[in-house]
Amino acid sequence: MKPGTTEDTSRKARYDFLKKTADHFSCHSIATGHQLDDQAETILLHLIRGTGLQGLSGITPCRPVVSSSKINLIRPMLSVSRVEISGFLAENDYRFVSDATNLDKKFQRNRIRLELLPLLAEYNPNIKGTLSRMAEILNADYRHISDQAADFLKSRGLLNNVSPPPLRGRMKVEGRVQQIPLKEFSTLSLSLQRETLRQALSGLMNTPYRVDYEEIEYLRRFFLSKRSQKIRISNNIQASKSKEFLVFSFAGDRFS
Repeated sequence: MKPGTTEDTSRKARYDFLKKTADHFSCHSIATGHQLDDQAETILLHLIRGTGLQGLSGITPCRPVVSSSKINLIRPMLSVSRVEISGFLAENDYRFVSDATNLDKKFQRNRIRLELLPLLAEYNPNIKGTLSRMAEILNADYRHISDQAADFLKSRGLLNNVSPPPLRGRMKVEGRVQQIPLKEFSTLSLSLQRETLRQALSGLMNTPYRVDYEEIEYLRRFFLSKRSQKIRISNNIQASKSKEFLVFSFAGDRFS
């Protein structure tokens, strides 16, 4: 989901509020009510829009509420279906509130819930459980790739505000910047190259925003080509390279 959309703005506002509340009460975790149906809907939504391993991993059981936060966002009910939850509430006479907008088919997620999932259930009655199991498998694969990319960047001081080790020929930079050694980057596998670029961009923007595949692939091919001019991508970020480094910076920051 790209920044600036109404859904994204509302989502960010919700999590900002939850983080501030958790900070105020010195909480270490925030639990949400995401469940099995939400997981299936999210996976299909990502698949329809176009995604990779990260998107097909669906909703993660645990992650920082915002980048670099020590407060975790946990989803303890991801393996429980909406029907099971509704049955439990009814059996124990617990009151609950339903969001009327969940029935509005102008939203794509609602159409997936009300139309696509029932259709897929005709082919596989356990489609929600099947999608959830797939997400669990792919999440493990993605975490392996993601951890390797993070280790590559951290060892070069490019994540978590670590001071980078001294490198010969380091470019002088004013403003926020990410520099990746070109020779080492070129030896990484294809999947690691893409994930390294994604994490470098996310680190520069200080947000978990999922960079488009097309943008990542355009950057990767640019960096491995013989072209040397600067290019500008979304979020006012400028990409360039020298003989030794790949460089990300915000347009307007000066470097030489």
